[in-house]
Amino acid sequence: MQGLLVVLSAIAYVTLLFAIASVGDHRIYPNLDAPATPERILMAVEKLRGRS
Repeated sequence: MQGLLVVLSAIAYVTLLFAIASVGDHRIYPNLDAPATPERILMAVEKLRGRS
C-alpha cells in the first residue's frame, strides 16, 4: 500500500511540473521543490513568465 502512495505522489508532482512548464511552452521545466505549496507553484510560474 505504501508503494502505491509513493507512486501516486510522484505522478501528482510530475503532473504539476508539466502544468507549470506549459506556461513556457514546455521549453523550460521549472525547479520545483517538495512540498509543492501554492506559493512555490506561483513562484515557479512567475519565474517562467519572466524567462519566456
